[in-house]
Amino acid sequence: MGNCSFQRMSSKFGISTTKSSRSPIMEFTGRTVVFGNMTGVNLDGHIILSSSDVRNAWLELIKSVKEEDITRQRIPAVELAVSRVLRDIKVVHRKFQPAVAPHLYESRLRMLSASLTDFWVKNGYPSSWPQSLEFFQLVVECDASPLMLTPTGQFLVPASCPASLITNFITENLVEANRRLLSYKQNKRQEIILHNLCMKELGLEALHKDDNVTPDRMIHCLQRLLTRKDQLGDVFRGTRINITHFYSVLEDGEMCLPWNWID
Repeated sequence: MGNCSFQRMSSKFGISTTKSSRSPIMEFTGRTVVFGNMTGVNLDGHIILSSSDVRNAWLELIKSVKEEDITRQRIPAVELAVSRVLRDIKVVHRKFQPAVAPHLYESRLRMLSASLTDFWVKNGYPSSWPQSLEFFQLVVECDASPLMLTPTGQFLVPASCPASLITNFITENLVEANRRLLSYKQNKRQEIILHNLCMKELGLEALHKDDNVTPDRMIHCLQRLLTRKDQLGDVFRGTRINITHFYSVLEDGEMCLPWNWID
């Protein structure tokens, strides 16, 4: 964030930015600031500001940034504790996971770890489980949500869910989770190959996609582009294309193309 931005935000806060006193707004130095539906710090350390909040809410956030940073540093150790009690399953974050404050996430992780540990001590691991679940992935949700298996094979688990239900759900879905994970990895490899081929064959300056375009959809799109490279080569040469869900040409010349574009 540049000096002008600091001055504008400081003016909104009613904070002095004179050299004689360090402004609290300087806590934002080097940070990514996102305007969203909440005010706080997310798990990536980004500052999230809600325009609907009053000035005092933003001021309180500035005061809590350092404390949230300290909490973020503890999170990997707590995630490791959950991982170990679930036979080294990988605790990960999903791309579109709702923003959550580090202190809340840490609290939910500790609650889940304690619940699972207590369950294993009393009941042991299911006999059908492999010795290690390190190939599998677990996403811990802080908000109320159903137990589910994502299209990419991740287990989505609400932290408040009883350990017995989590255990049964993992047991019943290990085979399907393994299939989806393998399929996702294969699709990602194929997507990379097709991406490079499209860049070369169509002479593109850049080719990327929105995060919500899945690998299988991107593969479908790229394969169709390649089958029409003779007709499209002259049109697309030197352009920048973003695969998304709509048609558009941005002010900087980038072309937005839906993954299921029509001939």
